[in-house]
Amino acid sequence: MYKEGSVPMKTIYDKRYILVLKLLKEYRINSKMTQQELATLLDSDQAYVSKYESGQRRLDIIETRSICEVLGIYFPDFVTELEKLIQEENNND
Repeated sequence: MYKEGSVPMKTIYDKRYILVLKLLKEYRINSKMTQQELATLLDSDQAYVSKYESGQRRLDIIETRSICEVLGIYFPDFVTELEKLIQEENNND
């Protein structure tokens, strides 16, 4: 994935990670759920949701799956949609 001798960029700045955050926020908004409502269901606070949506906090795969679960999104469907967005982004580059 990386060229020999190159330094990998931090995940939080990777275009693919930005698409993860965009998609999660889109699903939250489409669910007509506020950040506070989502945070409550995640047993967290609103700042947690705000920070990951704005890219200030990095999510791991388990957190991402939990967010999908609370939003009523089947995780494999989330991944499929993410792959479509990544392919579209790659085709636009």
